This record gives sequence, C-alpha cells and structure tokens, in this order.
Amino acid sequence: MEKRYALVAKGYDLDKIASKVSDLMQLSSFEIWAPGKERKRVEARSLLCYWAVGDLGINVAELSRHLNFSLSGVSLSAKRREKIAHSYGYELIDA
Repeated sequence: MEKRYALVAKGYDLDKIASKVSDLMQLSSFEIWAPGKERKRVEARSLLCYWAVGDLGINVAELSRHLNFSLSGVSLSAKRREKIAHSYGYELIDA
C-alpha cells in the first residue's frame, strides 16, 4: 500500500505508466495501445499490465477495457512480464 500511495503522490496514473513503458521499450505510446502481436509491443503491454495492476493497484477489469483484452489476458500479461521485469531490472520508479 505504501508504494501505491507514493506512486499516486508522484502523479502516476495509467498514462504516466504507459509513457514510462514507451521510453523503456523504445516505442511510442500509440504503439502500446494499438492492437497487434509484435513481440516488442506484447512485452510493452505486459510490462504496463504488471505495473498498473501490481504497483498502482488498477483494477484488472478497468485495464482490460483500456487494452481491449480479456480479464485473463491482462492477468497473464502481468505475470509473464513480472519475470522479465525482474531479470532486466526494470523499475517503475527509481529507488
């Protein structure tokens, strides 16, 4: 909960997370939200799901509406990216 409040206090919302992901993955924000199964785009959306659900506490149902994914698709994306985020050392906010 403390991390969530710190993120909100720093102005983090879904759009700011998408911006951070687009910077890390070297994609435009449009590419993250656009449909498609290009590997880099899938990884970016997975990272977005991981941070949005896990760190910011955004409801899976709300995120699924934004991404036009199923509920299970958002959950699976978040879990898939958790492993990759840790292996690359990606952090939503710098420690």
